[in-house]
Amino acid sequence: MNKTRALTLSLLLVFTAPAYSAETAKDNYNKGVTLAQKGNHNQAITFYTKALEEKPQYTRAYHARGISYAETGKYEEAIKDYDSAIKLSPKVDTYYYARGYAYKTQKEYDKALRDYSIACRLNPKHDNAYVRQGVIYFIKKLYLQAIACYSKAIDINPNNKFAYYNRGVVYQTQKRYKEAIADYTEAIKIKPTANAYLNRGYLYRLRDPYKAIADFSKVIELEPNNAKAYYNRGMAYDKQQLYKDALADYTKVIELDPTHTNVYYNRGRLYSFSKAYALAILDLQAAINLDPKNDAAYGSLAWIYATCSEKNFRDGEKAVEIAEKGFELEKTLLTINSLAAAYAEVGKFEEAVKIQEKAIASTNELEKIDEYKARIRLFKAQKPIRK
Repeated sequence: MNKTRALTLSLLLVFTAPAYSAETAKDNYNKGVTLAQKGNHNQAITFYTKALEEKPQYTRAYHARGISYAETGKYEEAIKDYDSAIKLSPKVDTYYYARGYAYKTQKEYDKALRDYSIACRLNPKHDNAYVRQGVIYFIKKLYLQAIACYSKAIDINPNNKFAYYNRGVVYQTQKRYKEAIADYTEAIKIKPTANAYLNRGYLYRLRDPYKAIADFSKVIELEPNNAKAYYNRGMAYDKQQLYKDALADYTKVIELDPTHTNVYYNRGRLYSFSKAYALAILDLQAAINLDPKNDAAYGSLAWIYATCSEKNFRDGEKAVEIAEKGFELEKTLLTINSLAAAYAEVGKFEEAVKIQEKAIASTNELEKIDEYKARIRLFKAQKPIRK
């Protein structure tokens, strides 16, 4: 009786063990992959774990679970799984590549660099491993090494948009603008992205505002709520004195990002140009409220209170208070001129002359010097500025 039972159990074990550990492990692994592809990483982890319980040497399951851990922000657990995968299969480049990314997110840059280097050595055609290696060199401000990695990736795969884009970023950082524009252009040819258009637009804004406007408009086509694109296009319009278009873009930025300090200053300045003083004052005060160290906003607001042609907006005492704050923060031509105008508005003409002389000493532009000398003559005649 006992012998028969023992034999039956033995046969059952022999028969069922392989089917349970092999087929079920594979099924659970496949279920995990399907869930991960749909973005259900927490559920995927459950099935990968079952697969590993059934087959502890399942290298691909460690790798896959590591990816899902990483996707859910559990990088320490991901690294442990990648360690297990590498221990079982130490010559698979993708495992080092995945662990390198996890180390990078943890800011363990030397470990990440080591893993990407191993991945490149194991698979010299792994272009994205060179790209990732370049990213680490860029973070470490080793720009020549970063460029070399991105260039190697491009040699391997001339259609690697990340390599062109990232190399463009390095060139831009080094102020090699012509080369940066060329790389962003190549990246856009391969696959147009908002970031590539945005960065190229920044560079065009320095030399060709209309090209910049075109690029920022492309960003808006791709990402209609991109506040940076509206802001920078607004600045390009502003530079070309297309003030109506600039105002529209600045207003859109405020709609998208009400905490954007500089845009209130820019819009306030344009309102002032168009003599919409009430709106200008509101915007400039908003800029100061958001950033109490915005010297330009203090200077522009004080200028309105000191020089406005409409009497109801003039307030000499307030102009002095605001102008002195701006002057204390930063002695720029704007804050110097505003303080001089504010002193003149309250009848402190001697102080106004002394401050205006500082403006003359702060510039080499003959046209501005002539303008400032004319103001000094005005102050000496006991007259304030009216704009």
